[in-house]
Amino acid sequence: MCNIVNRYSDGKYNCIARASPGPVANIDRIMAGAVQFGMSRSDYVWSAVHGTGIWEDDAQPGLRALFTVHNVAVTLVVRDSSEIYLVTDLAGRRVNLGIPESFGQQNAVELLERSGLDVKDDIEPSGLLPKEAARALAADEIDAFFVSAASPDPAITLAAELTDIRLLPLSSAEVIQLVSETPWLSYIDITTGHYRPFDPLDEVFWTWSVPSYGYESTVIVDANLPEEVVNDVTGFVFHHLNELRSDHPFFYRLDYDEMRDELMAPIHPGAVGEWELVDP
Repeated sequence: MCNIVNRYSDGKYNCIARASPGPVANIDRIMAGAVQFGMSRSDYVWSAVHGTGIWEDDAQPGLRALFTVHNVAVTLVVRDSSEIYLVTDLAGRRVNLGIPESFGQQNAVELLERSGLDVKDDIEPSGLLPKEAARALAADEIDAFFVSAASPDPAITLAAELTDIRLLPLSSAEVIQLVSETPWLSYIDITTGHYRPFDPLDEVFWTWSVPSYGYESTVIVDANLPEEVVNDVTGFVFHHLNELRSDHPFFYRLDYDEMRDELMAPIHPGAVGEWELVDP
């Protein structure tokens, strides 16, 4: 996005992309005035605005959203030869849930418990790093592993290189209920073609997907950021969306209308005009 802003602002802006510790720090830095734009996950944006979780005593009602970009999907990977087709088929299996106390592990445990499986009694859990889990799956040391990540994910890509894999559809009644009860969750289609050998002429590479659910990565700002700046930056991105789509597979399926759906913070007034002006 910084490349697009700098390319088309005729020297008006100098956008610098800075690394950060993560989505929580991005919210805190924006509200402290340390940076002007950032990205965060939908659950953290919702918590900050409503004063829940780590912001229970420090609500941030001045946080504003511009648009969403890539998704972070809960993903369940098995070997293609396995007889695992549903979450409930994991009973008695060796399942990597992710790093202990991590975001990914929390998602895995929640889904398993809602599906009627006890993590301690009904499966053989492990807590490997994602790429360790990919190698373990290929070596038949585990039967499945969970990842919460944008697609294409490096660990799943590694697993696909080492063995034939299958991504399970996560669209059960339990998932539907979970999404309906949780304001910051949304349905996501995972592009499984990304885990095939790259071939731009292979329609399957671009079109195959499985249903899942997860989180939206949202571009956020402070409500006090001038409308002109927000309008300019939002306009540069929207008017050159094809460039962003081509920059990384994360962004390939960006859809103009979906980018303004399910925002977890009020939209900044500077972005509203661009929604009305840009013809998708």
